[in-house]
Amino acid sequence: DQAVVDFLADVEMFSAFDREELEQFAERAQSHWYEFGDSVCDVGDLSAGVYVIRSGSIRLFVKDNDKEISMGIRKQGDVFAELGALREHPHEHAVRASSKTELLLIPYQAIAAVSAKSPDAGRFLSSYVAIRSAGSVVNRLFDLKGKVDPDELEGLVRRVGAKRTEAGTAKPAQDCVRASWNSRARSKV
Repeated sequence: DQAVVDFLADVEMFSAFDREELEQFAERAQSHWYEFGDSVCDVGDLSAGVYVIRSGSIRLFVKDNDKEISMGIRKQGDVFAELGALREHPHEHAVRASSKTELLLIPYQAIAAVSAKSPDAGRFLSSYVAIRSAGSVVNRLFDLKGKVDPDELEGLVRRVGAKRTEAGTAKPAQDCVRASWNSRARSKV
C-alpha cells in the first residue's frame, strides 16, 4: 500500500530507510483501530513490534501505588513501544486511545530482516530506540515533563552520537561522538 509507505517515509524513526525498505515494512504492518478510551495494551503485555500512530492519538500511563499517572500523549506520526522494534519486549506503559485512532504495528521480525540488509539504517534505528528509551526513564526519574526545551534535548541527543535526519532523506553515515571520562573530568577542574 503506497499510502502506508508514504506515511512511514515521514516517521522520524524510519527516516534512515529507503523507499524499498519502507515498502517491506508496509507489507508486514498490521492496522488496528481503537475508539476513545479503548485499551491498547497494559504494562507487562508483550509487544511484538513497534506501534506507529497513523491517525488519532494515544495516552501513555504508568502506575504508582495503584494510581495511574499520565506520561503524555502521542499523536499522528509518533511511535511507542520503541523497544519492540528490536525484540519482543514487555510494555512499560499502559496505553489508551485518546480519540478514534489507527495504529500500525510493525513486527520486530520485519524490522530485523530489513536492518540486517541495511546496517547503517539499523544502527540509526537502534540509536533512536536507545535515546527514546533512556529519555523515558530520565523523564520518569526527574519529572521533566514540559521542563526540557526541544532544542536542549536535540543537543543532548547529538552528544550521544545519534544524528536526526529529515524523513525520506538518504541513509546517514553515523559519526560516533566519543567522550573520555578523563578529558571531561579535566575540563571541570
